[in-house]
Amino acid sequence: MIRRVLAAVIALGAVVAAVVTGSAVSSQPVPAPSATGVQVTPARQDVACPGPLVTPSGVSGTDPELGGAATGVSTATFLAGETRTVGAGEASDAVVGSTVESVRGGDITGLAALTCTAPVTDQWVLAGSTAIGNSARLVLTNPSLAAVEVTVTAFGEIGELETRQVALGPDAQAEVLLEGVAVDVSALAVHIESTGTGVVAALQDSRLSGFQPFGTDWATASAVGTDLAIPGVGTDGLDTQTASVRILAPQGATVRLGLSTPDGAAVWEGVAALALEPGVAVDVAVPAVPLGTVTVSADAPVAASALMTRTRPAVSGVEGDTAQDLRWIPAVPAADPNERAAVTVGYDETVVVYAQRRGTLTLTDAEGNEVGSVALAAGATGTIPVTVPPGTTLVGSGPYAWVITAASGDLISAMAPTRTTIDPVEVQVRQRDYVPSP
Repeated sequence: MIRRVLAAVIALGAVVAAVVTGSAVSSQPVPAPSATGVQVTPARQDVACPGPLVTPSGVSGTDPELGGAATGVSTATFLAGETRTVGAGEASDAVVGSTVESVRGGDITGLAALTCTAPVTDQWVLAGSTAIGNSARLVLTNPSLAAVEVTVTAFGEIGELETRQVALGPDAQAEVLLEGVAVDVSALAVHIESTGTGVVAALQDSRLSGFQPFGTDWATASAVGTDLAIPGVGTDGLDTQTASVRILAPQGATVRLGLSTPDGAAVWEGVAALALEPGVAVDVAVPAVPLGTVTVSADAPVAASALMTRTRPAVSGVEGDTAQDLRWIPAVPAADPNERAAVTVGYDETVVVYAQRRGTLTLTDAEGNEVGSVALAAGATGTIPVTVPPGTTLVGSGPYAWVITAASGDLISAMAPTRTTIDPVEVQVRQRDYVPSP
């Protein structure tokens, strides 16, 4: 009897010990699996163009003074590869494209050109005005196969103003009339954020002074950073042309502006330390130089763009009336060595180049044939005449900032190049345990 009780006690103790031991083992933390970094190159997205300009009033008359509808319209879009219609615009699997529209009469008389680019998820467009007589029409294009949601936030000279949400289906386009979002804003800036693969954003800036057209142009996204440049800013040797630069620091910044010319730096008083409040758009007049580059250095990320206006005699109205056209140029990285490209549109075009350091920018076409070059001293601005046919892709690489300026008589516009290379993204891959199916 005593043996049986003792055996039962020993057996019970073994069970308890096993339970305790098992509990102790199961409570130990499982070591985290090690991560492996894998370089993945994102797929290239299609590029998109916004489509034609629109007369803000939407009238159909043909009298430039009373009706306001566009007359003498000439348009061209240069997209290689397989193209398709997206809304009123076009999309293509090409690396880059361009579009240009010349309007010779009506409220939106002007020359408007832009580079057709791939979508991005976060961008700033510093351009436009919603003061009386002005219209700012933001066109959003989604050339992807997935729906996206876009958040559009307007900023001005007093900071953040209004936010709108826009839903865009696959291969779809939408527009936002910013004069209905932010009223009477003279220094407009727009922040466009998107889910998914992003959107292509372009802003049509159209202005009237009474019955006279005061310019129309497309504006595109500025680079955002602490070291930017805006080549092609100047009077072009005309006393009828003026320039200003618009700057915004999303989180606030102290900014230093400079002005480069073919002979080096030019004097620009009062811009050595501009204190920008967060989200406040500021316009600064640029000294009159025939050809130059505005340089922007900041202690925090900023966005910037330059506006040029060219005045001409009016073709209607009373004697002495004037009209004008305008040109927006977005800021680009001052010394980004990556390859960039833009497509010519067939007007009077010039490539304007800025170099932080001494060097030579050589432009080639899509086949690699040299089409022009310029040697630059450190901190200088130079030019390369465009002599190639419309639709030619100009490709350049190296630590240079450059744009293409375009003109047709007194009508002016510009196109910034877009980056053609895609950086790989590092993805962390971890192996985890799983419970197998019974």
